[in-house]
Amino acid sequence: MINLAYVSLGVLTLLLLVVMIMGGIDYRRKRVLRKKPLVSFMVPCYNDGKTVKRTIRSIYSSYDRSKSEIIVVNDKSTDGSLDVLKRLKKEYGFILVSNKKNIGKARSLNRISKLAKHEVFIFVDADVIMGKKNVYDMLARLEQKNVMAVSCPYNAINKGFLALMQEIEYNMLSFLQGAHNLTSTLSLWGGCLAVRKSGFNQAGKFSLNAIVEDMDLALKLNKAGYKVEQSFVPIRTYVPTTYKSWYKQKIRWTSGGAQCFIRYPIVWLKSPLHVFFILLFSILSINFIIYATKEFIFINNIVETFHLITTGVTKLKNLELTGFYYGAILLKNLLSNLYFTLFSIPYVIPMIKNARQSYKLLYLVPFTVFYYPLFTLVSTIGIITGFIRYRPLMKSDRAW
Repeated sequence: MINLAYVSLGVLTLLLLVVMIMGGIDYRRKRVLRKKPLVSFMVPCYNDGKTVKRTIRSIYSSYDRSKSEIIVVNDKSTDGSLDVLKRLKKEYGFILVSNKKNIGKARSLNRISKLAKHEVFIFVDADVIMGKKNVYDMLARLEQKNVMAVSCPYNAINKGFLALMQEIEYNMLSFLQGAHNLTSTLSLWGGCLAVRKSGFNQAGKFSLNAIVEDMDLALKLNKAGYKVEQSFVPIRTYVPTTYKSWYKQKIRWTSGGAQCFIRYPIVWLKSPLHVFFILLFSILSINFIIYATKEFIFINNIVETFHLITTGVTKLKNLELTGFYYGAILLKNLLSNLYFTLFSIPYVIPMIKNARQSYKLLYLVPFTVFYYPLFTLVSTIGIITGFIRYRPLMKSDRAW
């Protein structure tokens, strides 16, 4: 009889190899920026007074000032961001736009894009720290024929268990999206996103009713026949530090993914590898938890058996009898479960900078056993929410 779990693991292994090969081919390509284009950096700021200063400084240190302009929009912040931006404007001389009322990220960026003079736009969130490698790699990729947009994945600035798990998650998404650079990736990372002005305008700019405007833009560009890529050079950004804020973010992202799936089914069907890999990994993740629960019950049975046969038998003899009866079964199940955790190794490797940091491989255990199953559960809630709640959004509606 065919064991479906082992078949699924086999298929996932094959898909993982395909993704690694595809991503490796693109990663090894040497790209050099041949000519520095004129770039308009645009930064949306809403209650980012504590982080926007570092963001703006990182932009100025990342690219030639004579070939760039920076436009910052304050979306009616309530935390004193406007005062911070006014002081920074005196220091750096960038263009500052202040909204009279809060209108949201998408509408704010669409408005200030009309002020941008240059052919290349780079949108940067106000809690991001970027560097020259980010800008140069994105611009070098944009020099390729038909590439219309490029974005950078994330590394977490925050410390702690939750931030660590999110960084592994981001590595996983980067791993999958980067593999699609050979064809065209299906999503963009909105924290640091470069796009040609012509393609941005042709696509209708950011959709106001898109829950995840970055993915929506990527899919619109794909639909128009353009190529979208992901850089392998991550920017640094702040990630949710509480489970409540983490939950809200994941619900928004996955709801937005469901909304995009409804809008652009043909684009998804042309690139099924990404969706199939995530779906299979998620199913196996839930299956892993089911098996782990069974193992917990199984171990309880072992303990009960141990106590049951203790009467009249020495504890040492009891251990021998219990181990002989249950040991082989427990070892087999344990090895099967550990095999699944090995699929997370490619997502942890980028965090290891030298041999002394090899201990970070241990992170794959809590990621696979705890974090990813929780992520899958929350994502399922988000997808259902996206199908039920957000489908009726009209073109003029603001999604968030």
